Amino acid sequence: MLFYAKSTGGFYDSAIHGINIPADAIDETKWSMTHSQLMDAQASGKTITADAEGHPIAVEPISLMTLGQVQVAQVMKISTACAAALTTGFSSSALGTTHTYPSQDDDQRNLQSAVSAAIAAPSNWTTPIWCANSNDAWSFTPHTAAQVQQVNADWLAHRVATQQKYADLIARINTATSIAEVQAIDW
Repeated sequence: MLFYAKSTGGFYDSAIHGINIPADAIDETKWSMTHSQLMDAQASGKTITADAEGHPIAVEPISLMTLGQVQVAQVMKISTACAAALTTGFSSSALGTTHTYPSQDDDQRNLQSAVSAAIAAPSNWTTPIWCANSNDAWSFTPHTAAQVQQVNADWLAHRVATQQKYADLIARINTATSIAEVQAIDW
């Protein structure tokens, strides 16, 4: 026969554990779910815990967390989404039509180098920068100093808007008063 002990959060088989089953263990005939159902629920992401009477039940993990723990988890989720938004590219019309520019760390450094070079560049100066047109065709396209400066201004606007969104969401998470309210705040 199978038993569940709230004190250990474990299952015990009388054929295996014999007299070493905790005193608070409850036999499976009193459970609302079978061992198999509990294992299936756990495999689908639920957590096995005990109800008030000590019977094993499967619950959503979030139900075992405090408001503070849910807030920390949601901040981490928002932080990851912000980092992705900052490195998945941005748009600029510096070339006269909207193009997408990459924004991984190397791309940001390359753009900053181009901006630095553009400051004292002669009027006929150009430098190639990776960008994609509306058909997602990527090319290493020449940009004038003014175009490089515009791409950089558009990158800065994108970065600031993304960081502001992050700051606003974090403020909402920190002032939320319920788990449901925290969970509703998403990127």
